[in-house]
Amino acid sequence: MKICRLKIDSKGRVQFPKSFLDANNISYGQWGFMEVINSNARAVRFTFESREEQKSRVEYLKMGEVK
Repeated sequence: MKICRLKIDSKGRVQFPKSFLDANNISYGQWGFMEVINSNARAVRFTFESREEQKSRVEYLKMGEVK
């Protein structure tokens, strides 16, 4: 299901609409993550740290490490 349209700027950035951020309780300074969807080369999944989760950047980077 598509829920919003994002335009890529000349520096490769995307910006989420404020209405999307407000509706999903996402605020400035929270961490967002882009994950690859293996079954589709043109698709990614965005996930965001909840306000209740207060993990450091180091902890998040360790989550992706292969052991």
